[in-house]
Amino acid sequence: MITVLKEMQIPGKIVNLINMVSQHNKARIKLNNEYTEQIEVKTGIKQGDPLSTILFCTVMESLTGKLEIRRNLTTRLK
Repeated sequence: MITVLKEMQIPGKIVNLINMVSQHNKARIKLNNEYTEQIEVKTGIKQGDPLSTILFCTVMESLTGKLEIRRNLTTRLK
């Protein structure tokens, strides 16, 4: 994701901020009404984070550009 943002020439300050919010996250799992110990989440963006949609679209735009898709994906896969 960070690589794609840099390739798309997103300003470094924004890339650094996105990188900061996507690292060092911790989570606990509720199981039988009790929580587990915290675990470090090493990849991804938090579910429901407003950035997730924007980042998904940005990465997909980069991917489709690299695949040179002009019309629709199914015509290129046949």
